[in-house]
Amino acid sequence: MYINSMKKPHHSDKTHSQSPLEKRYESFSHPSDIGISVFGNTLEQLYENAGYALFDSLCNLEKVKETDKVEVSAVGDDGEGLLVNFLNELLYFQSVKGWLFRRFEVQELSNKTIQVMAWGECYQAGIHELFHEIKCATYHSLKIRQEKGRWRVDVVFDV
Repeated sequence: MYINSMKKPHHSDKTHSQSPLEKRYESFSHPSDIGISVFGNTLEQLYENAGYALFDSLCNLEKVKETDKVEVSAVGDDGEGLLVNFLNELLYFQSVKGWLFRRFEVQELSNKTIQVMAWGECYQAGIHELFHEIKCATYHSLKIRQEKGRWRVDVVFDV
């Protein structure tokens, strides 16, 4: 896959909203990696928005179509571990199987398991533009919490 490392991601100065008043995520500065703060009205929405933020940081989602769907599952010891494992499972689908996802719907969520339906398509050279190679989601400063009635988590991706 061709990675256009010379271009900055299109979202670097923007936030992405579900409605005009609610942002899905925002980027934050990190010395050598990619940092995102993810928001959701529910824990399910937080996980869905984290998947969206991952792929929006990775590629130009405007060029990704929702032609196919894939079931993605993960397990973890707690909420933070579950989130990291979920994001890293999405990265497995991207790096090994070539998938690019743009929409996520949590089918099942417990303290230690998640099952998500993800919509997207496989990478196609000449159509899709990749910004970075993201190696993994990390535990650096990771803490799922509620702020002002919404869920929030800060995630750092190793690039």
